[in-house]
Amino acid sequence: MSMSGINRVKELFHATSSSVSLGTRSRKGELNIAPVGSAFMPDDSSIILLRGPLRQTYLNLQENPEAVFLVANKHPFRWLKFFLTGKFGASFGYRIHTRLREVRPVTSTETEAILKKRFGLVAGSRGGRKIQATLKQMMIFDITQIREVTPF
Repeated sequence: MSMSGINRVKELFHATSSSVSLGTRSRKGELNIAPVGSAFMPDDSSIILLRGPLRQTYLNLQENPEAVFLVANKHPFRWLKFFLTGKFGASFGYRIHTRLREVRPVTSTETEAILKKRFGLVAGSRGGRKIQATLKQMMIFDITQIREVTPF
């Protein structure tokens, strides 16, 4: 993927109008998908996820380190443009195929910085502090492939 393409992926990944989900598969092939809010792309080749209370997701990752992040563009103007013109002005989103590389403890300083980057001013709110209290580990994924979600 080109540099401008990676920049578009990162921009959507970090946008407040995006939704990020993580799909995993157990050793037996059972699928699980979960919303994740504490994920971000620090560079062009990795994703960092702060481990929250998603039990099945983490059990699956222990059995099978392959995972897919789905970043969806849910901005309402995107849909309005489609209904008025019949064309989408921005990407539907991206499927980011990854492999879990490392799990390690996370410091409170790292957690605060990541949540601030992902959620902005609301990261320090009562809800933000409650989320922060559940995040004890950092999971680092290597990106293996990025595929754009195309509409038709």
